Amino acid sequence: MLDTAGPAIASRILQILHEFYFITSRIGPGAFSSYNFVYYAAIDLLTSCPTDVAKLILTIAPIQCRNSIPRHGGFWLTSALVGKIPTLFADRLRDLYFLNLCEQVVPVLSPAIYESVLIPYLSAYLVSDLEVIHSHFEAAHSVMLVILASPQSADIAATVMPFYVDSVFKAFPSCLSARQFRLAFRTLIGEASPPRPISTLHPNVADVLLEILCEKIVVASPCALSGDMKENSVGLSEKDVCILALIDALSRMRGRTMLRWLDPASKLLNGVQDVGSRQRITQRFWDVLSTELDISRAEIAVRWWGDVGRQYFLEARTA
Repeated sequence: MLDTAGPAIASRILQILHEFYFITSRIGPGAFSSYNFVYYAAIDLLTSCPTDVAKLILTIAPIQCRNSIPRHGGFWLTSALVGKIPTLFADRLRDLYFLNLCEQVVPVLSPAIYESVLIPYLSAYLVSDLEVIHSHFEAAHSVMLVILASPQSADIAATVMPFYVDSVFKAFPSCLSARQFRLAFRTLIGEASPPRPISTLHPNVADVLLEILCEKIVVASPCALSGDMKENSVGLSEKDVCILALIDALSRMRGRTMLRWLDPASKLLNGVQDVGSRQRITQRFWDVLSTELDISRAEIAVRWWGDVGRQYFLEARTA
């Protein structure tokens, strides 16, 4: 009896918390240990039954996602209106609850729901030039990264990833900090590299993302970021942070991909005009090569260092 009733009860609890979120959000759900226990216990119980998870997500999906399209499997999947953000604050809070819940249950949802409901809906909050609450923006990015990391979304991820990367680039530096941008790009390269499923189905995705980053570097501003961009990035320019994102991602690439990008990364480093920034980027490059690579990548890096890498670093230090 409990095996069948449990997920239904958990679903009802999460629906009730959804309706009360305009109250709990004012204090912060994290302030209530009992709230957290009930919330996460209900999620744990519900995720044991993926069918009930899908029903719940389609039930509490925001209003703009409810242009229903009948699909197989007994569900009514929806077609989101891209770019539609509620005007009422209470509706935006319900959206935030929906985003936070989706981040927890994405691994048990089907790719059909990713494609028909979540990804189109998320696009509204991923656009940086809209006036949105920053917590929604961060939650939408978190959900998208979980979707891209999901093993069953490899086909969808190959299509969505370049467009998501474009939204990340547009959000930096206005909405994303230097640290968040670097972390997001490093995560994307990791998801597009072995042993992730997308690297088997689409082995060139990582190179495509890196090419997009290089295009961004060409047009990025060489002026120092504003004082609001903290997190050890003071004095760095937008171009510097993009180069650092490339260097950070080296440890997540497959070996032969990393070898191809060591030379371009070194040339970009040597092209940095500001002496202080060049020294900081050089130190980060050295830290990645000397401490963050596994054995197979380290062997490749050692061979590269002996061939041409050492000369690049000497040029960077003497420029």
